[in-house]
Amino acid sequence: KSLAAYRTLPLGYHRVLVLATVGCPLDHITLAQLASVFGAALSGGGAARWSELGVADEWAGAAVGTLVPEVGTGIAVEYFRQAVLGGRDFRANVVRFADARALAAGLVAEHRSLALAAGVPPGAGHLKVLAVAAGAKSPAVAPTLENLQAGTYPLQLSLQFVFKPERLAALGVVLEFLHSDDAARWLERVDIVTLPAAVRSGQLRALASERVETK
Repeated sequence: KSLAAYRTLPLGYHRVLVLATVGCPLDHITLAQLASVFGAALSGGGAARWSELGVADEWAGAAVGTLVPEVGTGIAVEYFRQAVLGGRDFRANVVRFADARALAAGLVAEHRSLALAAGVPPGAGHLKVLAVAAGAKSPAVAPTLENLQAGTYPLQLSLQFVFKPERLAALGVVLEFLHSDDAARWLERVDIVTLPAAVRSGQLRALASERVETK
């Protein structure tokens, strides 16, 4: 069926973050560089070196360590594999982590590494988030709420509520819950960046006005 028959409402954003220790000499990275670091080498070569990312200091000759979430811990890892690696496998030597604590510990143990994650571990002051550029000549974009809303951060998926417009009047209770603080807290627990309370309230008021007009 055609999607034109449905309406969508934004509820939040999935994002894939690129994390490093604060001592990492990089502040941004491109999608192509991420593919070369995390993807299985097409030529069968070894791990990528920091020099391949433009690093010229004492890190240059070291291999870039890689950490990615375990399969089944969220959609971030599979989204990255499809969107950035074109469906290729990750390198065989990637280190898998099951939760935020293991991620934080892994980056401490392997400080010359990059990690993919859906969120920043709590209390991880020793880590930083790299900005990501879609291409070599594209601006590097940080995964801020403003950039997620604008759609400029390259590694994001919008979480949408999809419904038929004629069902709007019958969805009042559902829409109220989806725009509530309780729903926002549940979404944030699984690393979804939610809309600000003021935006949610304004969207809900507009929907309520539409329901009144269609009665």
